[in-house]
Amino acid sequence: MRLGHGAGCPRVASTTRGVAIAYARREALEALLPSDVPPASDLSVVLDELADGVLRLDADGAVSFANRPARGMLGGLGGETLIGRDFMALLGPSDVGARTVIEAVARGERSDVLTAITDPRVGRRLQVRVKGMGDGGCLLVFTPASTAESVSLSLSAFFEQLPRTGVAIFDARHVYTYMGGGAWNDIEANPEDFVGLHIEQVWGPEVAAQLGPLFDTALGGTYAYDRLDWAGKAWELWVGPIPPGADGSPRGMAVSRDVTDELEQRTRLDLVMHALDNIDLGVLIADARAPDIPTIYVNPGFTRLTGYAWEEAIGRNCRFLRGDLPPQPETDVIRQALANGRSCVVTLKNRRRDGSLFDNRLSIEPVRDAEGVVTHFIGVQEDVTELLAREAELERSRRLNALGRLAGGVAHDLRNVISGVQMLLDLASDHPDMPPEALEHVQDAKAFLDRGVSVTSELLAFARVQPVRDEPVDIRSLVRQRVSLFRHLLRDDIRLHVESEDAVWARIDPGRFDQVLVNLVTNAEAALPEGGNLAFRVRVIGADEAVRIAPGLDVRGAERWVHVAVQDDGVGMSHDVRDNAFDPFFTTRADAGGSGLGLSSVFGTMRQVGGGVWLDSEVGVGTCVHLLLPEARPPSEPATAEVASPGKATGLNLLIADDEPILRRAMSTLLTLDGHHVRVAESGAEALELLANPQTPIDVLLTDVVMPGVSGLDLVAAARRHRPGMPVVLMTGYSPEVLGTAVEGVRVVSKPFDRNGLQTVLAEIAAEQAG
Repeated sequence: MRLGHGAGCPRVASTTRGVAIAYARREALEALLPSDVPPASDLSVVLDELADGVLRLDADGAVSFANRPARGMLGGLGGETLIGRDFMALLGPSDVGARTVIEAVARGERSDVLTAITDPRVGRRLQVRVKGMGDGGCLLVFTPASTAESVSLSLSAFFEQLPRTGVAIFDARHVYTYMGGGAWNDIEANPEDFVGLHIEQVWGPEVAAQLGPLFDTALGGTYAYDRLDWAGKAWELWVGPIPPGADGSPRGMAVSRDVTDELEQRTRLDLVMHALDNIDLGVLIADARAPDIPTIYVNPGFTRLTGYAWEEAIGRNCRFLRGDLPPQPETDVIRQALANGRSCVVTLKNRRRDGSLFDNRLSIEPVRDAEGVVTHFIGVQEDVTELLAREAELERSRRLNALGRLAGGVAHDLRNVISGVQMLLDLASDHPDMPPEALEHVQDAKAFLDRGVSVTSELLAFARVQPVRDEPVDIRSLVRQRVSLFRHLLRDDIRLHVESEDAVWARIDPGRFDQVLVNLVTNAEAALPEGGNLAFRVRVIGADEAVRIAPGLDVRGAERWVHVAVQDDGVGMSHDVRDNAFDPFFTTRADAGGSGLGLSSVFGTMRQVGGGVWLDSEVGVGTCVHLLLPEARPPSEPATAEVASPGKATGLNLLIADDEPILRRAMSTLLTLDGHHVRVAESGAEALELLANPQTPIDVLLTDVVMPGVSGLDLVAAARRHRPGMPVVLMTGYSPEVLGTAVEGVRVVSKPFDRNGLQTVLAEIAAEQAG
């Protein structure tokens, strides 16, 4: 844009004088002269002391009052000479514009107008404010030239100091008569160069097209506002009328301000506020300088999180969220952080407006001013109830997994021990000098070992190293076995009872049902803080009764249902708690570490197997959990027809690999007595050397699975590599499904086993080799 050049700023004085007259002494003079002033009154004396001249004209244009400065400005005429004279007769030929203005004001066409007349005594120009008085008369206020010029210079200096602000005066032709202001300090141009130029010459046609209508609005006596872009910046523009020039023509003033930085800050602020309005976190700001650090702002996320509207939170310390909860250690951390102006992060219990509890992770940050003084605190709140529940459940799962691995290892070692004892008992029972009564004791010992095998099976099921599959399960026997185990786990003041019919069968994975029972027993123990009774009742019911117990249960899949009732006489549940008990993460024991996932997992398990679960509970009476499973057929009975025995094998070259010396020695002795040629390896590495030596005769490899260094599975791979087709027998406490595909085509003998079990396996191998 090309900028024009002018010859200075000759109109600055008249412009600033107009501004000064328009705003100085207005209220005082209007109050002092509501009507004619008596010449000898106190008011007349006061007006004589003013620096400005004051004249009052009546409806005929005659002077009805003139103070001393006015008489001096109008040629030194005495008051008695001036009073009653036609004011228009005092005006010179150069005051045509002033005459027109005064006549227009007297007729009521204009009001409160600034004009100028010539001092008849010295010929100087006087600024005159003309105001209609409503009765056809006028009030004229004359300002001495020296005063007007002083005000003009002061206003000019003031305009020049306005930061990022431009001030301009324009006439009816849209020509600038004054330009100034601090905005020009940042622009390489002299504002005086634009005085006398049309707006199009200064700004170009595009900007002039926007400014023109605004200037016309101001010239018409109305104020207007707009925003425009120029020189890469955003400007706010205000325009409005000012008193007319000496010739009575209208004029206007434009004030523009650079708001580029403000708009950028406002945009950033709007973005921040939009983020705060939509973020899921609760945000509050508290005034650190006010007593009790009251809240002065909360975002919508705070309302969504706590239930409190902003007007309920403003002015209150955020401790109101604690409600009636007892003191928590975290509150001391917050108090110390606020007192010392430090940040902190805590997680504490808070209560929502509806009374429900939630875990609130609260981050507090101080806000400091330029001197480093803390003025505010910003708090960010997050509901971490579910997160903490998941973390607790994950930690519980980790502990159970660790316990499971321990249980699996213990069960495996126990099975090794039981296998060794069974072998030794077999050797003892074959001793020719064994008396009959001792042989009976040996058989009793083997029966006790069978009970030990049952215990190890339960440990392996808990460790989940047994394959997970739904199968027909005698629920009565399973419940009885688990209750026997629970007696050792629960407190002594909880009494267990079992009521059951004959064998009742349902199709479910025993390990999954174990977990269901464990969850129910854990809840029941918490509901019996002072001890009590916990009863298990197992029976078979019809579909109609099943629906009455569990409304909504889909009974189309079965006519008969297995009903397991787990009942305690503990504290019970309210109706609200009972209705939400199966919801994930819902718990009434959050303070005690409850995750709220126990009953929800029970619900999920029962649904997955086509069953259902229902709660009956009353406060102070107790709780009964009803488990419903479709009845299943019992497993098929084994065929009664005799199967031909493979006989007894002898003469085989056997390699036994086991790191348990007693079991290894007992097996070697028994198999040698059965007529086999036995070699033993006390480690997998030793067995591997024997397998790799083609000079070593080996017909069958019998190996433990778990051994340090080279495992039984490593030996399986080596046997297939060095001696393809050679039979391998794995001796393990785990099932083939758990061992995986690495044992396909390999016989698996589950520990514990006895002499007969080994003889049967070896006889089958010998028969296959012979046939």
